[in-house]
Amino acid sequence: MHETLIQSLAKVDRPGDVCVAGDLPLTMPGLDVVPQEPADFRRSNKMSCSCSDCSELSRFLADPDQSEKRMKLNKDRRRHLHDIIRGDRCDLTHVTERYGRPFTLVCTKTTASYQRACKINERDLSNLSRIECLENRIV
Repeated sequence: MHETLIQSLAKVDRPGDVCVAGDLPLTMPGLDVVPQEPADFRRSNKMSCSCSDCSELSRFLADPDQSEKRMKLNKDRRRHLHDIIRGDRCDLTHVTERYGRPFTLVCTKTTASYQRACKINERDLSNLSRIECLENRIV
């Protein structure tokens, strides 16, 4: 049976292969939940740091009406926020405007988490379809 499963997987992986699932679909937890696009500018504001700059950024992320935040910060404070934004995978882009002193960190909200969730959901549905196809071929 192990060899049959490997042979079946190889057949399903071929480009252009189409499989139709059987009468009893296989279900996986969470696949019935479709990612929802954000209705406003509110984003997850869970931060790994609670310093004053991160708290300000957290309030910005939670604000449903504000899409952009401009913060005049010195280099060390901008670097700290950059590290937190990257490490916490915040839904925003950030660029430094290099005029005036101190420079301005400009943060703009994105839909990165939603886009990641859509890709994961699409991948999971594709994998489920392949599993159902294999199940039908082996049975």
